[in-house]
This record gives sequence, C-alpha cells and structure tokens, in this order.
Amino acid sequence: MNAARAHPRAGRLGVLAVWLCLLAPGALAANAPQQLHTLRLHIEALQKTYRQTQSRHAQAMDALHRSEQAISRITQHLRALTLRTQATQASLAATAQAEARLRTRIARNQALLSRLLYQEYTQGRRDPLLDILNQRNPNQAEREAVYQQYLARAWDSTIGTLSQELARAQALERETQAQNRQLTRLAATQAAEQARLALEERTRRRSAAALGRKLGSEHQELSHLQANERRLTQLIERLRTLQRERRLAARRRRAAGIAAGLPNPALAGLRFARLKGRLHLPVVGELTHRFGSPRGDGGTTWQGLFISAPAGTPVHAIASGEVVFASRLRGFGNLIIIDHGSGYMSLYADNESLYKRTGERVRPGDTIAAVGNSGGIPETGLYFELRYESKPFDPLRWMVRK
Repeated sequence: MNAARAHPRAGRLGVLAVWLCLLAPGALAANAPQQLHTLRLHIEALQKTYRQTQSRHAQAMDALHRSEQAISRITQHLRALTLRTQATQASLAATAQAEARLRTRIARNQALLSRLLYQEYTQGRRDPLLDILNQRNPNQAEREAVYQQYLARAWDSTIGTLSQELARAQALERETQAQNRQLTRLAATQAAEQARLALEERTRRRSAAALGRKLGSEHQELSHLQANERRLTQLIERLRTLQRERRLAARRRRAAGIAAGLPNPALAGLRFARLKGRLHLPVVGELTHRFGSPRGDGGTTWQGLFISAPAGTPVHAIASGEVVFASRLRGFGNLIIIDHGSGYMSLYADNESLYKRTGERVRPGDTIAAVGNSGGIPETGLYFELRYESKPFDPLRWMVRK
C-alpha cells in the first residue's frame, strides 16, 4: 500500500525534474551547485561548532568527574573522622568512669586516714610511766605504736599513688577533650568543603547536561543538514544526468532527422492520414529501440518504438481521437490505445499511471499517462506503436523531420 502511494509522488517529482531541465536547465544547474556550496559551508561551520561543543562537554564531564572524586574523598575523610570522634568520645567516657572510681577510692581512704589521725590525736602520745602504773604491757604498747606508724605510711603511699593516677586520668581527659575539639573543628571544615564541592558538582552537572542537550541539538541539526546535502547532491546528479540524456536524445534525434517537440494541439480536427510528417513523439526522452530492430528475446523485432525516459514523465496523445482501451494488459503493462479514425490507432504501453479512461476524447498534446516500466522491461520508458488496420508500421516515417 505504501509503495502504491509512493508511485504518484515519484512520478510528480520525475515530471518536475524533467520540466525543470527542459524549461531552465542552465539556471537550475547554475543555482543548485551554489546552493550546495553554501550548504557545505554551513555544514563545515556547524561541524566546527559541534567539535567545540564536544570538547567543552568533555571538559565539563572531566571536571564533574573530578568533583565527584573529591566529594568521595571528603566523604571518606568525614567517615574516618566520625569513627575517630566516636572512639575519642568512648575513651572520654571510660576515662571519666575511671576518674570517678579513683576519686571514690581516694575519698574513702582519706576518710579512713582522717579517722586514724583523729584517733591518734585524741589519744595523744602515750607516757611509758603511765603504761607501767596502769600495768599495761610495754611490748604490746610498743607493737601498737609501730603498727600505727606502718599503717600511716601505707595509707600515705596509697593516697599518693591514687593522687598520681588521678592526675594522669585528668591529663588524659584534657588531652582527649583537646583531640575531640580538634576532630570537631576538622569535621566542621570537612563538612563545609563537602557542601562547597556538592554545590560545585551540581553546577557542573547542570552545565554538562546543558552542553549535552546542545550537543544533541547540534548533532540533530548537523544530521539534518547532511541529509539535505545528500538530497541536493542527488538532485544535482539527476539534473546533470537528465541534461546529458537530453543532449544525447537531441543529438540522436538530429542524427535521425526527427524534430524535437511535443504533439501540437493545433493539429486537432485534422484527419490522421493528413498528419504524416507533422507528428511529434508522445514523450520527451531517448529513442533507444526502433521499429524493425531486433529484440534481445529470441529473434523477434520491435513492432514500435521504445523511448527511454524517467519514471513519471508525461505521455501525450499524438493526435485527436477516442480512448478505446485503458487498462492493464499482460506483456504491455498499463496500456492506452487511441482510435484516430480511418483505421489508424496509437498504442502507449509500460506506463506507470493512466490518466484517461475508455470512451474519453483526447486532443493532440493531452497528457494521457505517466512513464513507468509496468510491462516488465528493466528500464523505464514508453513503448509506442502506430497501427493501420491492426498492422504496425514505422512511427518515425510520420514524425516531423528536420
């Protein structure tokens, strides 16, 4: 279905190209290369801009990658600082508990020592004479005195040791607190740096995204321009090909003595028998096969003319008459037959499209079909016959001669 719809468009484009070549080939051939040159200059400028945008986008992506790496490193440092802070806080808590236990032991021993000192003070220094008068055992009294001295020295040593431990615990607490404050300041600095890098990363990400969108837009525009360039180049090549074919066909017509041109509407109303030597070929193209020349399919000869032309080229009625057949016929494709009266008929085969229906009257020059290759011939063109009393004869003998 899509292919069927595409044929008329292809035909119209082919017709337009042919008529442009016929009407103003020089102007079109001169203008199209200039347009192609301008388009290529635009493409080169856009390619340069595209490469610059690619470079900027790559630089932005590199900067974004560096920002992401810096943020990752800061995050790792912050995590390590958090772990160290947690360990320091745990050490502070343990130090505080040890200090509390030491203070409790020191306070308890100080209380015991105070009671001993108070007891010794209240009892005072013993007088040996009173101990004798009171019948107190002197050895026992001496042992008690020595014991009290040992005990006092032991308590004094214990309290000194506890005091030293307390001093060390306090020093450790101060050092831990100082370290904790340093970690807190470092963590705050690292957090501020992380926030700065995060803001920078968001800015770079937006910049990279904008450059990416610009890159996509420029790539799309570049692709569009390159497609335009290809189409324009193809058009120029087609125009040049058509010009070459037109010049070649003109040379062959001159060599054959056939005048260029299309059927003349002024011939309308004349009897067909009076048109010999006044007719023009029904389509503009290259005469590639003549009446009576051998065909390549096994010894047969051409019963008419084959005029090579691009698909969609208009086919014109050579003279007035009535369409007696307009349909598909095996071996001839889309075929139109016009009865010109007095036993004369013209046949137009291999058409892509038929524009007239059976029973319609036509005049010389009327467009009746569009060139194609519906009859199975590999090249596009029109197969044309003239017949009298159903017998084919050479159409070139009826054409205008130069």
